Amino acid sequence: MKLIVMSGLYGHIELAENDVVATGKYAGIGQREMFERIMVEGYGGGVPALFHTEFKNGEIVQFRGDEAAPLIGRPDVKEVWVFAPLAGG
Repeated sequence: MKLIVMSGLYGHIELAENDVVATGKYAGIGQREMFERIMVEGYGGGVPALFHTEFKNGEIVQFRGDEAAPLIGRPDVKEVWVFAPLAGG
């Protein structure tokens, strides 16, 4: 699975399963920890994160907040994109 984050809070981060963030505020954080952190923190201000998920069969499904928890480590998930607005929901 590949995790792609585009956010004013987190910046632009792309992590494969065994990657870690190389520099900046989140240096040393791996894919699973980043994924879990976003689920807990959301966008900030109580707005849950949105996870756009592409499965290996081509299906794309959106999950919200903790609905995304089962995605990490699933073998049928190709990519997860987290799109966060620059301000508020």
